[in-house]
Amino acid sequence: MSCPPYPGQPPAGQYPQGPWGPPPPKKSHKGLWITLGVLVVGAVIAGAVALVGNSDGAIVYNADDVDVGQRLEVTSGSDSLKAEKISCDTTDFHYVVAGKSFTRFGCGLGYSTFWFAGNEKEVLCLAQVFQAGKCYHLPESSGADTTSLAQAREIDCGQPVPAGEATNFKVETKESREPDCPEGQGEYYVAQPKPTGYCVSLLE
Repeated sequence: MSCPPYPGQPPAGQYPQGPWGPPPPKKSHKGLWITLGVLVVGAVIAGAVALVGNSDGAIVYNADDVDVGQRLEVTSGSDSLKAEKISCDTTDFHYVVAGKSFTRFGCGLGYSTFWFAGNEKEVLCLAQVFQAGKCYHLPESSGADTTSLAQAREIDCGQPVPAGEATNFKVETKESREPDCPEGQGEYYVAQPKPTGYCVSLLE
């Protein structure tokens, strides 16, 4: 179920020498679009604890179970999360392993963090994967909520869910580089495991 490696990724089981650096500076957007950029980045910085269950080869129990580039689906239990390997061909909302870290704070801005029960020195750095033309709901994460990764999901563009402390948005474009978004759109960019940039618009 392993996905093909991305060019330049570290060998399996090997950790990068240091934390991922921050993404390039955001272009200037006004009002809600600045807020959108903060929420999109803030929503992906979230904690997680692996849920122990019966192994069928797909459930991730530690960082050595996955390579950089592996696609994951994250679901929640009562107070913890389960990460499961999924097909590389999926177009549903999912995460991709962008790297690994020895600390929960080593992934850098723009990446989610997924750590493991009893071993917080094994951390997966995850990038969210969206599709152009689709709409999504991202919860705003907090230190007290360790299940927000599982709450991010695709939604019907015509029926956004009540936002509350969250963001509903539509992905207008997706490119294999840093995005150059028009005025009135926010952006989300990750450099790892391969450069991917999105231009997004808020849903009312």
